[in-house]
Parts: sequence; structure tokens; C-alpha cells
Amino acid sequence: KETLKMVEWGSHNGFHTILGLSNVSFGLPERKWVNSAFLAMAVSRGLTFAIANPDSAELMSVKYASDVLTTRDKGCRLYIGKFQAPAGGASPAERKSDKDISIVEHVYNSVLHGDRDHICGHVEKALGEGVPPKKIIDDHLITAINKVGELFDRREYFLPQLIMSAEAMKAAFDFLEPHLKKDESAGNAAKKRKIILATVKGDIHDIGKNIVALMLKNYGFEVIDLGKDVDAETIIQSLKKNNACIVGLSALMTTTMSQMKPIIEKCRYAGFKKTKYIIGGAVVTQDYADEIGADGYAPDSVEAVR
Repeated sequence: KETLKMVEWGSHNGFHTILGLSNVSFGLPERKWVNSAFLAMAVSRGLTFAIANPDSAELMSVKYASDVLTTRDKGCRLYIGKFQAPAGGASPAERKSDKDISIVEHVYNSVLHGDRDHICGHVEKALGEGVPPKKIIDDHLITAINKVGELFDRREYFLPQLIMSAEAMKAAFDFLEPHLKKDESAGNAAKKRKIILATVKGDIHDIGKNIVALMLKNYGFEVIDLGKDVDAETIIQSLKKNNACIVGLSALMTTTMSQMKPIIEKCRYAGFKKTKYIIGGAVVTQDYADEIGADGYAPDSVEAVR
């Protein structure tokens, strides 16, 4: 207890701390568990460095997990690399060194690997080489995010990787937007289809919905995100204003998923019978979607795009 107090004091006062773990479990059987628990407790207090046995699977697992929770492991890259099942061989573009690939392949790989920091620089160079902005989107950004979706489906990619790739793609889209507007002013505008998203009344969970919104925007949809705790009337008013072709409803809890059916019924009764209604959320299933007359069910953001 005193050691943990000292670690916390150090972290709050600008000092790095180093700690040997093993003495805490001296004389006990199965010491690895006590050492691992002690490491986790010390990390939560701000421990910088531990003297520990790197051959201990328990200790190293705690170390990788702790680095995720303390954001030392950006995007969970090291954690996923440690624990994900071995995947198949890399694609040809992935196997090449940086100097051997074209600038548009750099754009593709930036989405594939979730490199938000460098993607805009690659896009700018591609534009400088005369690659049209629509070609960058259609042939490289969309192709890359489709590949990410395939890897996610095969459980070779996980949620943090999906989010980082989507964010990298969004950064590229934001950078390209002024160039696309020039094309649109020249008569090449493509009308975006509108989707309304909402977490239903009584439910304040929206992390999943926000990921769905990000993915849909990356695929060229115009997303009207009404947020969380949204009632049927708000959705109907948005439909009247925006004439969206799809409404996506989210619910995390069994107590709030029951709101989905009356919302869909009220929207259809208000005249929006041709609008499609897609539902999703932790407790939602395809059977429930069928039961309430929804047009679609999306267990994750990749399926929502499909």
C-alpha cells in the first residue's frame, strides 16, 4: 500500500518510477498471479517501469492490456499484434517497401493501416501528379476500406483497426472535399443519398452509432445524425425536412429496443412507407428485426454499409 502511494505521488509530481514486483509475493504459491495483480495496480497509479520476468505470460499479458487502458499503446496496435490469430500473407502492396510503391498505393495503405497522420500528404502528392480526386476516392480509398471490411469480417482486423482506418479515410475525404466541389461546379456532381441515424428514446448509448455514421460518410452517404435519446416525432420531422431514404435506429439495452417498433410504425403512418428502416445494437438480432417489420439488421458498421 505504501509503495503504491509512492508511485502515485511520483506520477503526480513529474517523477518516473521503477518498481521490482517479486518481493510482494515472496513465500506464496502461484506467485505470478499476485505479481500480475500488483503490476496492474501499480500501472493504474502511474508506474513508469517494472522489473519483471518477460517470460511470464501472465505478466506480459497484463502489461499489454495495461498499455491499452493507459493509452500508451496507440490504437491497440501492440495488443492486437500480440493476441490476434495469425492471418494469411500480406497483399502485394503490403509486401513492398515504401520506395517501391506508387503514391496512390501509399494512399491505399494509409487507409489499410489506419495512418491518419500521413494520408493527407500522400493525397496531396497524388493530386500533384495529376490523379483526379474522384479516382483517388473510387480506386484507392473505397477499395482500401472495402479491404478493411473484409479483414474485419474474417476477424483478422478488430474494432480499433476499423475505427483508425475509417478516421484515416475521413481525413482524406475532408482534404479532398474542396477539390470535389470544383468538379461539382463543373457539372460532375453526384447526388448523395441521405440516411438518418438515431439512438432510440430512453437510450443514451451512441458509440456504435457513431462508428456506423463514420463508415457511412466514408462511403458517400449524407448522414443526418440525430444523436441519442431520440423520440419518433423528432425522426418524423427530420424525414419531412431531409427526405432521407433510410432511417437507422440503434439501441443497446433490452429495455429500450422495444422503442424501435413504435418508431417505425409511426414513421410509416406519417407517410414514410417507402423509407427503409435498419436497426442495430448490442441486444438486437435478425429475428427481432423480422418481428418488428424492419427492412434490415446490421450487427456492425461494415454490415450497415452493405
